[in-house]
Amino acid sequence: MNDDIRFSRLAVAFFFFGNGYAFPPRAELLSALRDDRLFDDWVLPIQTDGGRKGLAMLREFAAGYDDSGLVAVRRDFDGLFVCSDRPVPIWESAWVNGDGLLFQKTSLDVSRRYEANGFTFPRTCNEPADHFGFELLFVSSLSNDIHACMDRGDAANARRIVTELDRFVDEHVLQWADAFLSEVLKRTGSLYYAGCSLLCSDAITTLRRFLGEWE
Repeated sequence: MNDDIRFSRLAVAFFFFGNGYAFPPRAELLSALRDDRLFDDWVLPIQTDGGRKGLAMLREFAAGYDDSGLVAVRRDFDGLFVCSDRPVPIWESAWVNGDGLLFQKTSLDVSRRYEANGFTFPRTCNEPADHFGFELLFVSSLSNDIHACMDRGDAANARRIVTELDRFVDEHVLQWADAFLSEVLKRTGSLYYAGCSLLCSDAITTLRRFLGEWE
């Protein structure tokens, strides 16, 4: 797989995951997963046993999805991240700062990275910039920018953005993704979020591999 296709596929995968964690499940998205058979031919190579298990879960979920399934998945989203006595914190600051406070130095640094790279994150409900879904959407955006640079033969800018992506993944995503996804997997009640958590972790492994192999 050549480099430009790799980054194009990373952009697609992390756009899916970013939206999945940033927003409540929508009927049109879940129906599209079934109708378009996204998981029959997943865009990234699978690296881990967990990734294979997660993909199998999502295939099972998509194959059996009907309109009544939205209620269960939406209930799971609310229970995990919103309407719960102990929701899973979905912001980096809550995991990397000992006090668990939001809008701290981590949030500010993430926001500056977004701004420096022309990424506008969805400002829903005054969420901090270091929301897990937003960070994955930023990974998708940078991957798409790398693909665009390579497609037009702009190797210098492609390399610059790869460096920026590598730095962001190392300094932010990797600091908390494993712990966050493991907690979601432990507490979810649906095939959808269990599968997403396992497959997202695998996709991060693939992302690190691609960045390490890029020259």
